[in-house]
Amino acid sequence: MCILERASKDESGGNTQYMGAWLRMKSVELVSEDFEQHFMENAGGFLDPTVVAETARDPESWSAAAKAGSFVDPNGVATLAENAPDTLTWASGFGVRYETLEAPFPALVQPRISPSGGALALIEAFESP
Repeated sequence: MCILERASKDESGGNTQYMGAWLRMKSVELVSEDFEQHFMENAGGFLDPTVVAETARDPESWSAAAKAGSFVDPNGVATLAENAPDTLTWASGFGVRYETLEAPFPALVQPRISPSGGALALIEAFESP
């Protein structure tokens, strides 16, 4: 895996450096039960139910309209959920540590974890010395 950054060192990560980076995960090894459902519900826009049904099939069989549509691919979300624990473990190899949200988050779903130091900690961990 490779992460590329074209900004200067002072500007690396852009606005990401100011984010808390809370993740909808129970731990580094386990996503929350509603990880995929919440992602899909909050991706924006209304999808025609026939398009939703079509995208449940193999992407090679999608119509041109489905392939050209602007929506979140449920297969992509499933892949994100499946690979999230391995990705966090990978980031841990760069020194990233995670903390559990202790206080209730102003949302309906718990739990959440975050890199200690927020997204800035991610940027700093991934920067080459």
